[in-house]
Amino acid sequence: MKTEILESDTFVEKNILPTEEHLYKFELKPEEFLEISLEQKNIDLCVQLYSENQLVVEIAGMAYHYLTKNLYWATKKQSSFIIRILSRENYPLFGGVYKLLIRKTLLEPNHTKYLSLQKSFSEAMDCYSEVNFSSKNEAINKLSELLETSQSLNHINKEFEILILLSNGYDFLGFPQKALSYVNEALEIAHKTNDLYKVSMCLNSIGAIYYSIGEKQSIDYYLQALDIAKDLNDIFGEARTLNNIGTYYNKLGQTKKALSYYKESLILGEEYGNYYLQSSLLNSIGTIYESLDDKEKALDFFYKALDLQINQNIITNQSQTFLNIANIYKQQSMFEEALNYYQKSLEICDLSGNLAGKGQTLNLIGLLFDTTEKKEQALEMYEKALSLSKSVEDKYLEIDILNNIGLHYRDLFNFERSLDFLSDSLFLVKSINLPFKEQIITKNIGYTYYCMGDYKNSLYYYKESLKLCIKLSNKEEENRIKQEISVIPMVDENI
Repeated sequence: MKTEILESDTFVEKNILPTEEHLYKFELKPEEFLEISLEQKNIDLCVQLYSENQLVVEIAGMAYHYLTKNLYWATKKQSSFIIRILSRENYPLFGGVYKLLIRKTLLEPNHTKYLSLQKSFSEAMDCYSEVNFSSKNEAINKLSELLETSQSLNHINKEFEILILLSNGYDFLGFPQKALSYVNEALEIAHKTNDLYKVSMCLNSIGAIYYSIGEKQSIDYYLQALDIAKDLNDIFGEARTLNNIGTYYNKLGQTKKALSYYKESLILGEEYGNYYLQSSLLNSIGTIYESLDDKEKALDFFYKALDLQINQNIITNQSQTFLNIANIYKQQSMFEEALNYYQKSLEICDLSGNLAGKGQTLNLIGLLFDTTEKKEQALEMYEKALSLSKSVEDKYLEIDILNNIGLHYRDLFNFERSLDFLSDSLFLVKSINLPFKEQIITKNIGYTYYCMGDYKNSLYYYKESLKLCIKLSNKEEENRIKQEISVIPMVDENI
């Protein structure tokens, strides 16, 4: 790529493809302060600063397509610098647009605050990128301090980014109300600066938080985000939002409606050339057909996803696709084929260092062994999976494994041990507020008490599960639970 020479303060607006890198060369005089502002749309970019062929600072951040990234540097002597801009992703065919603004001013005492902000933000992001609860907590503490700094500097772009990161961090930790408060602050900034791309992004995030806690208004935010994406002719944003709406209806059991949104999103994903989104949607569509008991069609979409991932070298997503294929073979009682694909998933997890994915796969192998009455091997897989989930602090996975171990012991008629694990799973799910999983676990506890002949406790947990179904608007599951409650012998609840 040809290096473009910049003489003074500069504003550049260009398209960039994922395969490209753009280089800009310029001089800094002694005691000058450099500010680089990189506004990105429809693509996630990295900006690097080189001096004498040495990388001196890099700003990558997180994978958000509508954020402005800022880089700062101060000089002691006259030097030549090169700015390198490149994509952090390789799957959109058509790339995106960026606006690059470079300002050079005399170094002032106040500028050290910007340099300190940049250093502290980089340290916070190192913690944030770790997918565990303790690192996220540490990152949140650092980001909270940086939020005050960015506000004191009236640094709107950095304030917006920190608010989004805080919202996502609290959502990950299971504090949806805190997550909502921060993303709503970010939304105010997006409205104030009239940045509709960021408004759409915030609306999607708010919808996702409401979705995670089972609130019906999530669809209202998704639809608002969809309208904005269409007005902006933002194909990627529209495709992403349609995917979110599909997931919303899928959770409600409205599979045909979900399928129509997934397919509409897939068409746009193909038009935009986003292979990552396409592979995710192919898996989602396959899962819909699986729920409709059309196993052949489900397999067809899973294999299409796998072919795309292999051809485009999307390694990490292959693990989930192998799991999806294995689950279909398991349902068809083709247990050797299922185990083969579970093993393939383990190989991908080991290759990519995905410990959480490995734990998920071991958990599913445990379920397979339970199904084939290999109880000792099943428990061994569960215990390995549980150890991994704790080591990476993946509470979502830990909840599933504890639930499955509870069901494992119930199958062995060890009801007391079963209730121990199911109760641990319920305690954990309540601590991070996951109503979808809570509904399943309370129902499992209700049935375990039923098996023990403790109809009073059985009825209590079934009713708790029913309340959650009604809150989640899951009519199909609601009807199933009502049917199961109807066969529980009447008890005097006042005893």
